[in-house]
Amino acid sequence: MRLIRFPFAESCDLCIIKGKEIKTVNCELACTEEKIFQSLNNRKKSIFKRPLVLNFSSPTLQTFTSLNFDFE
Repeated sequence: MRLIRFPFAESCDLCIIKGKEIKTVNCELACTEEKIFQSLNNRKKSIFKRPLVLNFSSPTLQTFTSLNFDFE
């Protein structure tokens, strides 16, 4: 498996509705098995500029991992 560059090029807009208030947030999108698997591998906190959305084609078959992720 090849190492994928961060942040991912794909993005999506997430719409959050609370009563009459609507907020749209642009998110980084992991939409392939390879990107989902590597979504948190070896990332630093400083790499995250936008929220990350994992788009599983089948959540019961796919998983993701968080190796060496800097949570501090």
